[in-house]
Amino acid sequence: MKRLIALILVLTAFLAGCGAKSSSKTASIIGLWRCTLAEADFSSEIVGYLRLNENGNAAFDYGDGYGPAGMGMVFYRGTWDMGASNQSNQLVLDLSLDCAIFDDDDSVQKRINGRYTYKIEGKSLTLTFADGAPLYYAFDDKPVRSYIFKRDDSPKEAFSLWEMSDTELIIYLGVSVKEAARYFASGMSALIDGGLSELPNGDIGRDIWLGTNRQKQFVREILYAVSNSGVIYEYDALTDSWIGVNAK
Repeated sequence: MKRLIALILVLTAFLAGCGAKSSSKTASIIGLWRCTLAEADFSSEIVGYLRLNENGNAAFDYGDGYGPAGMGMVFYRGTWDMGASNQSNQLVLDLSLDCAIFDDDDSVQKRINGRYTYKIEGKSLTLTFADGAPLYYAFDDKPVRSYIFKRDDSPKEAFSLWEMSDTELIIYLGVSVKEAARYFASGMSALIDGGLSELPNGDIGRDIWLGTNRQKQFVREILYAVSNSGVIYEYDALTDSWIGVNAK
């Protein structure tokens, strides 16, 4: 799989939750953290991104060699805290599977509810699995018990439609449009044939077809187009018009 570039931090905005955590100890763990989970093959690796925000929202994504925007293939969303007794150096994660793109849903955990001890040294965060569910299982199905994360201070990159590979474009669709993610989960496939469409306001977008493979033939069913600004449209055949399906 091609190494994924930084697309746009679609998934790094952590929306409001309940009361903010304000202690200096808590503040030191807040942020975006990057960890190499495993070596996938000779040319790539499994990279994970853990995001913890001050309102208790958390996200964990992992995928095959992707860039600093934290765009992966498996996405979890949920909460984090310091445990019921607010014990020293304890981190509790409660995450649910949001979507899995280019992966079999049966091969990934549906929920990650685990307790970890943590240690922060400079820009490094070490998590050690204590109990519950681990963040990641190795290829031999054994839980990974220790994770060394590095704080990720990579700058946010501008959205660049024409520099995105076909794989990146499909992932962008899946993580931006919930309905598309559900189509992927139901077994639909994506096809990019190089087609372009004229969109509202005169913009030009790259086409993505969703459909099914029947008798070795791809049957086109749903047409999306991604505009140069990152807005995604779905074609409505009944009205012969394009409808915006993600907010930008």
